[in-house]
Amino acid sequence: MLSVLVTTWRSWSHSAHSRSRAHGDRAQLMTPGPENYKELLLFLATAGVIVPLFGRLKLSPIFGFLAAGIVLGPFGLGALAKDVSWLSAVSITDVGQIAPIAEFGVAFLLFMIALELSWNRLIGMRRLVFGLGALQVVVSAVALAIIASWLGQSPASAAVIGSALAMSSTAIILPSLAERKRLNTTAGRASFAVLLFQDLSVAPLLFMVAMLVGARLDLSQIIADPAPTIGVAAGFVAVKAITLFPIALLMGLAKRAAGEVAIVLGPGGEFALILIGAAVATNIVSGTAGATTTVAATLTMVTIPLLIRVLGRDPRYARPDEAAFPGLTPQHDDGLERVIIVGYGRVGQLVADMLARHKLEFLAIDAAPALVARERSRGKMIFYGDATRIDLLRRCGIQRARALVVTLDNAEAVESVVRAARSERPDLTIVARARDAAHASKLYDLKVTDAVPETIEASLQLSEAALIDIGIPMGPVIASIHEKRDEFRRMLQAPERERHAFRTPRPLPGE
Repeated sequence: MLSVLVTTWRSWSHSAHSRSRAHGDRAQLMTPGPENYKELLLFLATAGVIVPLFGRLKLSPIFGFLAAGIVLGPFGLGALAKDVSWLSAVSITDVGQIAPIAEFGVAFLLFMIALELSWNRLIGMRRLVFGLGALQVVVSAVALAIIASWLGQSPASAAVIGSALAMSSTAIILPSLAERKRLNTTAGRASFAVLLFQDLSVAPLLFMVAMLVGARLDLSQIIADPAPTIGVAAGFVAVKAITLFPIALLMGLAKRAAGEVAIVLGPGGEFALILIGAAVATNIVSGTAGATTTVAATLTMVTIPLLIRVLGRDPRYARPDEAAFPGLTPQHDDGLERVIIVGYGRVGQLVADMLARHKLEFLAIDAAPALVARERSRGKMIFYGDATRIDLLRRCGIQRARALVVTLDNAEAVESVVRAARSERPDLTIVARARDAAHASKLYDLKVTDAVPETIEASLQLSEAALIDIGIPMGPVIASIHEKRDEFRRMLQAPERERHAFRTPRPLPGE
């Protein structure tokens, strides 16, 4: 961390001194006009737009900054500013003005990561951090350096490129894992540990670059011949994944978790851009090799959220990792008759409260370990796990359960739970939450006892409240609501060929 700050300060000081000499007037630098701050103001304005926009789109802002840098930079609009003068006001032509801020940004990222750590947590994760993390960095860096050397790079250049590409993107991976609720899995915690060690390695690596004895990204060269860039991108991702998978197995991770860690950490990271940029600036890495490697790393970073999303759709990876929280999973059926609730969010908790009011025993299953741990501490009968697994349902007493209530908000997950439960208990009462009428119809096809569509129930409750509030007697209102609910149920339970009759609009009077 100290070396990063020192390097950044020296870079900033050097940039300021160089600009003062170029203008020939140090006093002018001390009292600059608005034009001296143009790049900085443009950078801040761009950040003010990108961060909220990409947050609303649920994408990492780093993608927006990468795109903005390409468009506004010296090889985007900046290249056209020489011929179209007004473009100079909305383009970045002097990268040196914002480079020190970018370097400080990296230092602050490391500082924020350090703030999130406690000594006890670091000790508890020491095997993953200093075992898996250290082996991943060293083995991946050596393997990639050997390949870079074989491709014609000098030893110093190969060492820097290998070390840079061994890094992964903390800024993209952690938010993406958190969004998909994968941080608390075995693979998520292992990925965090590796990223932590990589972040701790950045300062020494930057010091190494300084001892050896920013890259200017000219996209025109890459576009003219994209094959080397794509080859570098695919190659280093494959090397990192192939080297990391057996290391993760060696450190005790299951095959599924090891595969997920290898895939997630395979792409490059933001620190690669810094290391390569510093190496190009000190002539350790050639400009051509630096540009190709930088673009390759950037391309792989863009794929990270997609990779995590694809993993989340794969049932083998999307399922809760019970091995990560053995104390929160059921060990065996205790023989008691209960209502099983799958999903203990707001809807599930309300169902549990109503069951408790009628003195009915219940058991809940949820895929959020933090929620399970919290509710267990409050005395609730709740377990962590994947309710689509027959073995978990059996350990929760599905064979003698009085009913199963599925409250999940994911349509596919609801259907999977219903299939699993119905295959085990054809006679079981199953009540499932449905997204809409179409989803409810599908659930009835899967033989649920009752499907409760959110949209229909909300409409019925709104109608009931409105009719009572305008003075219609409560008795007739409730009777009509029940009648309408039964009408919907008959429609949704009808075979597909008969549903069209229910959906056909009734003719208006006079038609």
